[in-house]
Formats: sequence, structure tokens, C-alpha cells
Amino acid sequence: MRSIICISLGLWSGAVSALPEPGCYVRVYGERHLAENPDQVVAAMRLRLGDDIGNPSYSGAEMEAVFANQGHAVEDGFGGKVLSQSLFCFEHDGSIGCAVECDGGSFDILRQEDGILEIRTEYLSIGRHDGCGGTSTLAEADSGFTTYRLYRAPEGACEGFWYDDH
Repeated sequence: MRSIICISLGLWSGAVSALPEPGCYVRVYGERHLAENPDQVVAAMRLRLGDDIGNPSYSGAEMEAVFANQGHAVEDGFGGKVLSQSLFCFEHDGSIGCAVECDGGSFDILRQEDGILEIRTEYLSIGRHDGCGGTSTLAEADSGFTTYRLYRAPEGACEGFWYDDH
């Protein structure tokens, strides 16, 4: 029994050291970028990674996205709206990522260095509601996968989240 506990603690402590570095990451996409990428549904995004978000026993993330007036965001009635989502973060099979509870999708961290955070979403739902998951998805067109590049910002840039969906 004692060896099982030691092995479990060893795995747990290894996973914690592999979690994302806490911080605030932001990106506002300009009109030109959105025009060149008509399927993109995000006009702006803020993502706060940390171990003090939600449940203090695990690392988490808080994400907000301002939806663009294009792509499925307009078709679904979310153009111009601000949606948010809470996620829990983990290490799995050598990748670091964060996921929405109740199979609401996830993102993998592709890069977190030199002030750049690149995430690749996989059917990531966003928008709080009474049930699990979210009300819309960050995916472009028919793909469940979309890559976003965000930039490190002062912690104050992630304070006072402006979501209006809950």
C-alpha cells in the first residue's frame, strides 16, 4: 500500500511540474487579418493560466473570446458577443493542455516561450450555461481544430474579465 501511495504521489508531482506556466495572454485580431481569414470566429481572446483559478488543487485556465462578425459566429448568432469558459489543465501523453468539463473540448499548448503562447483547440466549446460544455465553438469552418497565437500581457490585462454570458 505504501509503495502505491509513493508511486501515485510521484506521478502527481511530475504532472504538476509539467503544467503550463501561469500568466496572462492576449490577442486582438485586426480587420486585415480577419478579412484574410473569413472562417475565423475570434476577433479577440484573453487567456489566463494559473494554479489559483477555480479549484486550488489543480491548475486551470479562464478564457474569453470576442466573436467576430463572420464565419459560423454570425450564422449561430454570436457575432460581436463575448463568451467565456473555465478549463482545467493537465499533462497527458507528453502534451500539456486544458479541457472543458463534460467533454466540452480542449486545447493543447503547442508553444509557451518568449512571450508567445500557441494553442491548438479541439472542438473547444465556449460560453457558460446551465449544462455542461459551452454554447459555441472556437473551431473554424468544418474543422474541429484551430490554432491561436496569443502574446504575454501584464497580469492586469486579464483582470476584470468582461464576459457577459453567465
